Amino acid sequence: DTPGVTARRSMLPDLAEQAGMRLERANATTSSIQRFATLVGPLAAGLLIAVMGASNVLWLNAGTFLISAMLVTVLIPSVERAPGSEESGAGYFNDLLAAFHYIRSDRLIFSLIIAVGVTNFLEALTVVVWPVLAERVYGGSAFALGLILAGTGAGALMSAIAFGAIGHRLPRRATFIGGFVTAAIPFGFIALFPLLPILVGLRVI
Repeated sequence: DTPGVTARRSMLPDLAEQAGMRLERANATTSSIQRFATLVGPLAAGLLIAVMGASNVLWLNAGTFLISAMLVTVLIPSVERAPGSEESGAGYFNDLLAAFHYIRSDRLIFSLIIAVGVTNFLEALTVVVWPVLAERVYGGSAFALGLILAGTGAGALMSAIAFGAIGHRLPRRATFIGGFVTAAIPFGFIALFPLLPILVGLRVI
């Protein structure tokens, strides 16, 4: 879904401008919707897997992607390209190389990409850990795994709503650093294999 995510995010500034909405609030609204799905989705998946089986849930998930594509086609207005945003004509790979050079020349963007890339890599490791943890420590229940993943969604949803309300007043650098530091702390407690409700609470944090 990476190409789709990239396309949606690239449309956001123009759509926010059309709606007369602050970009911080537009980002928070989009993130809140995604995080709400992260909250509800794992819980629903755990229940559906128990009722329908994993393969049938995958078919159901594929169907929801088709519905999403139709909704985007019908409901999302087209966004016109800004003047000067046309392709250079130098070819895709040359444009891509130019983008890499631009990123490398901008210290802030380059630092953000490195920081987010490293943390996303480390976070991706937990994708393997959570199913194993649910299987070996918490009884192998699909619903237990759903609760663990939903805890992440709940915390992210609350953060997105809070940022949408007051994010434009916060110092961006301090908020960025504080978020990373706060997110790292619970993992030390998770390594102690706490009771499932405590683990879910730590995932919310």
